Amino acid sequence: MKLITDLLFDNDIINLDYFNNWLIGFTMAEGSSGIKTNGSAFFQIKQKGEENYEIIKAICLTIAKREAKPIKADSANCYQLTLSSKADIQKVIEFFSFSYNHSLFGYKLE
Repeated sequence: MKLITDLLFDNDIINLDYFNNWLIGFTMAEGSSGIKTNGSAFFQIKQKGEENYEIIKAICLTIAKREAKPIKADSANCYQLTLSSKADIQKVIEFFSFSYNHSLFGYKLE
């Protein structure tokens, strides 16, 4: 079995049998979502280091079913994915509600 770290620069990362459940656990640890003061929703996940660019890209492909706008490092060398359109938020909800995936729990479920 290949590990995610072995596939960082391989397009097969999203085809791993366990990627969706890994992503749910990763979101539990590193992701955030919420409602802004203007009432719009967002989903966000961020990782430091150039080696994590492919992971952030794979997350967007898995959840939003498309490539993100160019993901660029910020001044702290962090790569961030933010989804906030109504269509993307609907895809986030669908991904985390899919019955074959492990479910979120605790605060992240709320």
